[in-house]
Amino acid sequence: MLVRVGPGVLKLTEVHRFSNRPVRTGSTLHWDILALYRGVLDGLRAAADATGGQLAGVGVDSWAVDYGLLDSSGELLGNPVHYRDTRTQWVAEKVAAVLPPADLYAATGVQYHWSAVVAEPLGIDLSLFPPLRRPGDPAGTLRPEVLAETGLKGPVPVTVVASHDTASAVVGVRSEGDDFAYIATGTWSLAGLELPAPILGEASRRANFTNELGIDGTVRFLRNIMGLWLLQECLRTWETEGRPQDLGALLDEAASLRPRRSVVDAGYPAFLAPDGMPRRIADACVRTGQPAPRNRAETVRCVLDSLALAHRQAVEDAQRLSGRSVSTVHIVGGGARNALLCRLTAEATGLPVVAGPAEAAAFGNVLVQARAAGVVSGGRAELRALLRSTQKLRRYEPGAERLNSRARQPH
Repeated sequence: MLVRVGPGVLKLTEVHRFSNRPVRTGSTLHWDILALYRGVLDGLRAAADATGGQLAGVGVDSWAVDYGLLDSSGELLGNPVHYRDTRTQWVAEKVAAVLPPADLYAATGVQYHWSAVVAEPLGIDLSLFPPLRRPGDPAGTLRPEVLAETGLKGPVPVTVVASHDTASAVVGVRSEGDDFAYIATGTWSLAGLELPAPILGEASRRANFTNELGIDGTVRFLRNIMGLWLLQECLRTWETEGRPQDLGALLDEAASLRPRRSVVDAGYPAFLAPDGMPRRIADACVRTGQPAPRNRAETVRCVLDSLALAHRQAVEDAQRLSGRSVSTVHIVGGGARNALLCRLTAEATGLPVVAGPAEAAAFGNVLVQARAAGVVSGGRAELRALLRSTQKLRRYEPGAERLNSRARQPH
């Protein structure tokens, strides 16, 4: 994403997009790290072509659950294993035997995260980890071989941003005030509140909430929900079967169907692995005494109704656990383009839903870079004011279906 930013100016252009497809070799599911690196280089090359080779900076935000091991010269030792691989299926139980979940949560504020309190009893050498940095810190400059490969003119500074994509997306929430909930949507939905301090009680742990750092000392108190992965896998399965389906037409048909005919628990473990998602959704409906979807549109409606209910539960639980109330829900990320999901979420929560920006993570990324470079100034309120003055969003009001939104809950 190429973004031009300045006083009163915030313009984003997509210069390159590429697929992220894991690869199974033997029995192990790997990230295709070389394809991802090539995609990054192609994107930087496209940015160079669009700017005559002049970039003021680069920032990287990404999904943050896996790792690669590097040697002393910085070379990657082996292809990283994908988090959806079954290799770590029983690791959580082994960790719990050494470090009880309540102790881990009290130390880190999240279910699984690294710290000295966690690493030492598990025999993990923290010297393997790079140093921690804060958003806005300099990370270095692009390497000479990257400049040569992409046509960029150096030096090009690389700035640490809110490096988890959700952290950058929350920076990119176009809110006014603090009484809002956010749902960062994509493969996962991450729903919660922006708080000044973590909530470390046993109730929040049992409710599956995490405390993740944001910019300027804030905490993202959120629940991770199995998001549009469910829909993406259904579409991929139908395509693999030689029966691809236009998503727009499916959503139009799904919007006309009876609400909540069948709903599933979006966090059901059987939905985590790839392949065969429509069948697994149908099986879950039957298992809980509900009719299985009879066609693709009913499958899509089941998925989106289920996600809307999961969004509502997360927003309600976040308010209850934090003692804070919200007046608006902001949906950012890819799900902001899904009008049916946004409408169903408004109806389920009984709150207005403001949809967008879809590319909130890119905006949040570049705003942190721009502030570090002195191009813009101020705190989160000033950064979001620039978003409000430059980006048009869509608002969904809760409708009559809210009266019946508790008619059925997934088991």
